[in-house]
Amino acid sequence: MFKDHLDIKEYHQLPDINSGFMIEGETNCFESAVESRNNPGEQNDAQARGILVHNSCEVDTEDDVLNHYGVIPPDIKVKRGNKWEEFKAWCDEENKIPIKEKEFDMAIECRRSAYKNELAAEFLKNSRKEISGFCNLLGVDVRARPDLECAKINTLVDIKTRQKGQAKKERWMRDWLKYKTYIQAGLQIKVWQELEVDIDHYWYLLIEVEKPYIVHTVYLSPKLITLSIEQTLEAIKKWKAWLKDGSPSGYGGPEEMEVDPWQEKKLRGEIPW
Repeated sequence: MFKDHLDIKEYHQLPDINSGFMIEGETNCFESAVESRNNPGEQNDAQARGILVHNSCEVDTEDDVLNHYGVIPPDIKVKRGNKWEEFKAWCDEENKIPIKEKEFDMAIECRRSAYKNELAAEFLKNSRKEISGFCNLLGVDVRARPDLECAKINTLVDIKTRQKGQAKKERWMRDWLKYKTYIQAGLQIKVWQELEVDIDHYWYLLIEVEKPYIVHTVYLSPKLITLSIEQTLEAIKKWKAWLKDGSPSGYGGPEEMEVDPWQEKKLRGEIPW
């Protein structure tokens, strides 16, 4: 099923498995993933910045950004004292997140750059935003939440914030593989397909959060879409196997250490480090 306008905090509190859980299970171990799910940590600066840019791009107008955020007045220099407490109380009452003026300016510049990019603008203007999808895959309840759903062109789109110079395809591809982001894409596509929505294309809007706020668009080849789905299903199978094995602690039993032939040559000093 699909759910519109599901609050993001409520979404993350649901028990269904999501891509972040799978990625942590694959990267670390499923014991670690369970711990993170049961005891989520505080949002870090990079996550807060990413959400800010997402919100700024997805609302209808620049002014709408202020429906979600309160810009800290310039006379409040530190987050303490009466003025800060009064402003924070106002934000709490209005359900707004306090941000610095430079953070607000950054988000607006990112939004403007996104709408100057012809393709990115088309995706943003002709899509449903933050739709949550739920289904069962291989006997496991899962959930996914792509940033943009462009159903008329069978496309899902994900917005990713990047540091300066990191929106280049090669640098994004490196991180896409390193951080197993393909599992996120694979799960989103597979959930939508299971809910009988044809998805043939998957795009990324890569938005740099430093001047000149470059926006780059890249998409997955048909082969990478297939591989992403395959890796997602493999992650689900590993989760099921972990549960079936009694949820073993840590990284498994005792393991022998060994090296490849080229590593042995390095150890012997036959080739340089």
